[in-house]
Amino acid sequence: MEMYSPKVNRASAHLLQEHVIAIAGTPDSANDAYCGVGHYGRHLANSGTTVVGIDEMEPL
Repeated sequence: MEMYSPKVNRASAHLLQEHVIAIAGTPDSANDAYCGVGHYGRHLANSGTTVVGIDEMEPL
């Protein structure tokens, strides 16, 4: 079985996350499309936002 490997450029990912969160603010609810492991959704949820994470994967 192939597993998800979080190979990312951490510096770029952090800058992008800060930018997206600044634009999003703190909404009452949010859909985190193609959320992966949920970095953005977790940040929003910790700020009080109700988050639904949506992603896809191959059938097991």
